[in-house]
Amino acid sequence: MSKKIVLGNAKAYIAIVLAYTIIGLNPLMLKLTTPSATALELLTYRLSFAFICALFPVVIRRVKISLNLRDLIFLLPTMIVYAICFFSMQTLALETLPSTESGIIFAISPIIATVLAAALLKEKANGKQVIFIVTSVAGVIFIMLMKGASPEAFDIRGTTFMVLTAVFFALTTTLLRRVSGRYPAHTITFLVSGTGFVAYNIALVFVRLSSGTISLYFSPLADWRFLLAVMFLGCAGMFMTSLLLSYALKRIESTKVVVFLSISTVVTIFAGAVFLSEPLHWFHILGTIIIIVGVIGTNWSGNDAIAIRRAKRDASRQ
Repeated sequence: MSKKIVLGNAKAYIAIVLAYTIIGLNPLMLKLTTPSATALELLTYRLSFAFICALFPVVIRRVKISLNLRDLIFLLPTMIVYAICFFSMQTLALETLPSTESGIIFAISPIIATVLAAALLKEKANGKQVIFIVTSVAGVIFIMLMKGASPEAFDIRGTTFMVLTAVFFALTTTLLRRVSGRYPAHTITFLVSGTGFVAYNIALVFVRLSSGTISLYFSPLADWRFLLAVMFLGCAGMFMTSLLLSYALKRIESTKVVVFLSISTVVTIFAGAVFLSEPLHWFHILGTIIIIVGVIGTNWSGNDAIAIRRAKRDASRQ
C-alpha cells in the first residue's frame, strides 16, 4: 500500500472522528434551542445557516457546482433522506427526549445500517454478526426497561422519533457511500443543505402567513443563545459533518465508518450530564457498553467475513 493511500485513509479516519464528535454535541445544542422556537423554526434556521456556509465558496468562485438533470435525479434520494427525513426526526425526538437517552438510542444506527445493507445490497449477515446485533438491541432494551420502571419515565413519542432518526441516519450513510464516489463532498453538501433551506423556509413562510405572524419570522434569532446554538447546528452540525462524512465515505467502506458512531454516543451522554445536569445512572453506562460492544463486534465480524471470502476467491484463482 502506497504512502499516498495510507495518508488518505488516515485523513479519512480523522474526518470520521471529528464528524461523530460534532454529531455527539448536536443533541446538547438542540436541547438548548427547544424553549426558544418551534421544531419548524429550528429546522429552518439550522438549514439556512448550513446553506449559507455551502453557498459562500460558490459565490466567491472557490468552488464550482456543475450538475445536470440526471445528476439531480440520482442525488435526490440522498437530498430528501438527509435534509428532510433525518433532521426532522432528530429535532422532533429531542423536543421531549433527554439528550443522554437519545444518544444511547442513536447508537443502534450501525446495526440498522447492517440490516439495510442486507436488504438493499443483498449482503447477508453471518452468525457472529447476528449475535452482536442481538447484543446491541439487548443493550437498548435494558436501558428502556430500567428507565421505564415508572410510566412517566418512558416517552414513547420521543423514543419512536429517535429510533426513526437512527434509521434515517443509517440510510443516509448508505446513500452517501453510494454518491460520494461520483461527486465532490461540497457538491453533495450544497445540494443537501439547499434542499433543506428551500423546503423548511417555504413551510415556515406558509405557517407564518396562515397565522398572521410573518413579521415574527426572525424573532427567535434575537435570543443570542439560540442564535449561537443554531449557528453551531447549521455550520458545524450539518455543513461540516456532511463534508467530513462525504470525504470519509469516498475512501472507506460505510461499515467501517458507522462503527465510529459510538464516539458520538459517548460525547452525547457525558455532554448531557455535564452541561444539562441530566441524570447519568449506572444502567446508562452499562447499557452503553453493551451497545458499543455489539456495534464493534458486528462490524469486525463483517470485516472478518469479507476477508475470508476474499481469501477463498484468491485461492480459487491460483
